[in-house]
Amino acid sequence: MSLFTRISLVTSAVASCVLLGPPALAAQDYVQYETQYLIPLPGQSEDLEEALGEHNRRFHNEGAFVAIVRYVVNGPRTGQLVWIMGPGTWTDWDARPADDAHDSDWASNVMAHARNGRVEYWRQMDDLSTIVDQGDDARPLTRVRFFSVENEELWRQTQAQQVEAGRAAGPAANSTTFFDRQFADPDGRNFARVTSHRNWSELDQGGGGGAGGFQQRMVDYLGPAGYEQYREDREAAGITILDEWQQLLPELSGAGSGN
Repeated sequence: MSLFTRISLVTSAVASCVLLGPPALAAQDYVQYETQYLIPLPGQSEDLEEALGEHNRRFHNEGAFVAIVRYVVNGPRTGQLVWIMGPGTWTDWDARPADDAHDSDWASNVMAHARNGRVEYWRQMDDLSTIVDQGDDARPLTRVRFFSVENEELWRQTQAQQVEAGRAAGPAANSTTFFDRQFADPDGRNFARVTSHRNWSELDQGGGGGAGGFQQRMVDYLGPAGYEQYREDREAAGITILDEWQQLLPELSGAGSGN
């Protein structure tokens, strides 16, 4: 079945590195993900699905090299696939699949049906993230909110206030994971916030992201004067937001991904 007939990217895309000791002995206490957008060639989406699923099951089904695939259902990249490998570190990826069999399969089979989109690296920001154990609860729908910011310090401050206000309000239903993009890029997407959802109806339920509930939570946590300062800081940070919604395609993901 073609991707374009389905109704419905990081789980998503993704870390913050703390150095301990001399650079040569730096602890790799972070995780990150590699993401790559794939643009199906006209009329070849089914062939791309088949080739990509086979490639992941063969080469990306364990450890730091596990790959999952998501379909972009909303945003400027609607209709594209996003291939996500990880979690891992730069050192892990020195040993990534890169032999003749892997590279030939990717070039001759997968990329015969697609154009390359962006390749990016996203590192998890543990200080801002709230990870909730979902158990076996499937959450195939993911919102990736990209942030372009002019003042990183103020952006971090306002995001931290949001996180603490959410924690003060009670246990979170969904995980919220922040990512810092590695390497400079003039497009300005500096950070991302990823949340996973069971289905679209969560957005109609209480606490589903409505502006009223969010504002009240911030006022309760910061107080009226603190909330006004928060709003001023957000404006001064020069924040631009772009939302992208992605649908997990488990049949195209590596066998060891856990989906």
